[in-house]
Amino acid sequence: MTELDYSDVSKIKAVLLERGLSPTKHRGQNFLISDSYRKKIADEITCSLPSGSVVWEIGPGLGSISDAILKRSLCLKAFELDYGFSCFLKEYYANNPNFSLVEGDALKTLFCEYEKARLINNIKEKLLPLRADVKSQKGRLFLSTEDDDKQRIEKVLSTTFGIDGYAECRICKEKTEEALINAISEEIQNTSYENTTFKAEVRREDKNFPLSSYQIACIAGGVVLDKYQSAKVSLRDPQRIIYIEIRSEIYIYSSSKKGSRGLPVGTSGKGISLLSGGIDSPVSSYLMARRGMKEELLYFHAYPYTTDKAKEKVITLAKTIAPYLQGTVLHIVSFTDLEIQIAKNGYENEKTLMLRAAMIKAADLLARKRRATCIITGEALSQVASQTQEAINFTSSFTDINIFRPLIGLEKQEIIDRAKQIGTYETSILPFADCCVLFSPKHPKTKPNRDKLTKSFESLELDKIIEEAVENRETIYIKANELD
Repeated sequence: MTELDYSDVSKIKAVLLERGLSPTKHRGQNFLISDSYRKKIADEITCSLPSGSVVWEIGPGLGSISDAILKRSLCLKAFELDYGFSCFLKEYYANNPNFSLVEGDALKTLFCEYEKARLINNIKEKLLPLRADVKSQKGRLFLSTEDDDKQRIEKVLSTTFGIDGYAECRICKEKTEEALINAISEEIQNTSYENTTFKAEVRREDKNFPLSSYQIACIAGGVVLDKYQSAKVSLRDPQRIIYIEIRSEIYIYSSSKKGSRGLPVGTSGKGISLLSGGIDSPVSSYLMARRGMKEELLYFHAYPYTTDKAKEKVITLAKTIAPYLQGTVLHIVSFTDLEIQIAKNGYENEKTLMLRAAMIKAADLLARKRRATCIITGEALSQVASQTQEAINFTSSFTDINIFRPLIGLEKQEIIDRAKQIGTYETSILPFADCCVLFSPKHPKTKPNRDKLTKSFESLELDKIIEEAVENRETIYIKANELD
C-alpha cells in the first residue's frame, strides 16, 4: 500500500488511483489537506476528553481526521458507508487496537448501537442481584455470570425482548486444530448422535484463523463419525446441528432455544396501557412491549361493585407480564363515584361508551403526569359493542395523543392462544368481573353519533371526578422478577 501523507495531494491521488476510488459529490466526499486545520478540528473534539475516551466519527473517508484523533491517545469508532473507503481503512488501521470500523449507514447503525446498549442493560437489570458480564461481538452477545443458576438465566433470556435465540456455549480459549477437536469431542458427549443425521455450521469471524469454514466443518463431522458410526451427515434436513464460531475465542454449542425477538423494551418510547381482568389487555401490553415500548399499567377499580378479588386478579396479571415489560408500575384508579354519576344521570344504552370515554380521558391525564406519549388498549374491531368503528372513533376523541390498539385485527382465538403462551389466560378467566363487565347495558349503542354522544358526555360533568380519581390513585411498583 502506498504510504499516505494527508497534506500531499499527489499522494492522496496515488492512493485513490491504486484502490480504484474516487470521491462522490452526492455524499459530500472531500479531502482536507491542511495539516493545521486537521489539528485544530482534532483539538476542538478532544480537548475535554480524558485519555482512552472513545470518539465516534461519521464518514472518515481516507482517515485524515481519524489519524489526528488517534495520535491523541484516544479510541476511535468510525462509521463509513462507502465500501471502497471501508476496505482501505480496515487495512490501513489493521494494527491499531484503538481503531474500530462500523460499515454502513451511520443513522441506522447508531440506532442499532442504541438498541444493543439497551438490551445489555435490560439483561443485567433483570438478573440483579446476580452480577453479569455481557460482551458484544459482531452479531452476538456473550453473557457470563458468577452463579450457575441456569433456570434463572433462561427465564430472563426467554422473557427479554430483542433476543432472537440463546444457547449455552463451550469456550475454547486455545485456537488450534487440536484444541478444536478436543472441544468438539467434549460437546458431543452430552447428546447421543446414534442413528441420527447431523451437520456442522461454522461462522468464521476471525479471518486469520488458519482453517477455512469448510475445513472446520469437515473436522467436526469427522469427530462425530469417529464416535458414532451410525450417524449420517445431512446438509438439508439434519436432526442435530453443531454450531462452531471462530472469534477471539472458539465457541461451540449444539442446542439453542428461541428468544422472544422484537425490540428491546425502552427503545420505542413510553406508554400507558389499560389493563383489565380480561384476556385481551395483558396480550396488548405484551405485544407493544415486544415492539420496544416501555409501559405503565392503568386499572380502573369500582369497589364495592367490583370486589377486591378482581383487584388481586389484575395485580397477578401485572406480575405475570412484568418480566416481558422489564418491570412496570400499576396505577389503580377508583371509578366508583364516576360510575354512580353515569348510572344516575346518563342514558342506559350509552353507559359503556361514557365509561370508555372517561377511561381514555383518565389515561390521557395520567400519561401527561408520567411523561408517556401514547395510550395502549386491548380493543379488537367489532369484538364487542364498544369496539365498533363508530364507538372507537368517539372514545378516541377524548385525547390528542396516540392510541395504539395492537389487537385491532386479530380473531379472539388468536388472542387466546397468545394469552396461553405468555401465561395470563388461566388468571384472566377467573370469575371476578371488572367494572366494564358489570357496567354493560342490555342493549348498548353500536353505531353512535359522535357529536351527540360528546354532548351527552359533557352534560355529565365528569372532569373533576376524573381528575380527583387519577390524583388519588394507588400505585404499585412491580419488578421484572416479581413472581420468581
